[in-house]
Amino acid sequence: MSPAAELVSLWKAEGVRLNAGAAPAELYGFGKLLGVELAGDLLALYALADGMVDLEYDARQASVWSIAKIQTHASKFPLSPPAFADFLIESWHFRLGQGSTGLVVLSDNVRSGAPPKQIGSFSEFLRMYIANPRGLDLFDPSQQ
Repeated sequence: MSPAAELVSLWKAEGVRLNAGAAPAELYGFGKLLGVELAGDLLALYALADGMVDLEYDARQASVWSIAKIQTHASKFPLSPPAFADFLIESWHFRLGQGSTGLVVLSDNVRSGAPPKQIGSFSEFLRMYIANPRGLDLFDPSQQ
């Protein structure tokens, strides 16, 4: 099972309310916003579930946003890489930016004034989200 499919299954088992998968036109617009053609686990996740219902949080206290919310947030903050998820009602964000190897996930959970911390590829992010949420500074539901 891909990390994207595994995460959607995990959320469903936790009772997280999810949006239906994104339509092809929404996926295209998302890729255009990011400046890439969506592929791999990023495409798979949003094709399976267009994020969580607005203001829904999982057991890690994170909310993965819909494409519409990502686009709205990006239009308000055009100088920052687009955020796609937040922790504890927007205490800080996960963002999608360009790294030396292509599209990478960035974390805003850094000292004030410091640049975002690079997590790795979206697939690496999903694997950590599932297996080691503490490594992403999220709550670990297995330890609650």
